[in-house]
Amino acid sequence: METYGGRCRTSVWAWAVGGQSAAVFAMLLLSIILPPREGPMLIVPLWPATTGKTLDWALAQDALLLGAGPWSGSLVVRAKRSKLMRAAVSNGAILINVPAAFCGASLLS
Repeated sequence: METYGGRCRTSVWAWAVGGQSAAVFAMLLLSIILPPREGPMLIVPLWPATTGKTLDWALAQDALLLGAGPWSGSLVVRAKRSKLMRAAVSNGAILINVPAAFCGASLLS
């Protein structure tokens, strides 16, 4: 078995392949979750928040309400990600991509 700097060569390759696999997985996950620049997105509060409070700050950022989200305090809105992201972070919420199948195509049209 060959060594490389005192380590087994297969160990170095295993770490390299594992690191690349993790990076690809992270990018894939991010592309699925990250909302579009503009369009439908789900606002999910990270700690308990009333739907009214979430709606207040979302509407202040010119978001258009499309419906209630699946969790308490969450909302489906159509908005610009750049404007809504700042408000979401300052209010302890995250934005998630909303596929058409999630809420029904007629809601997102």
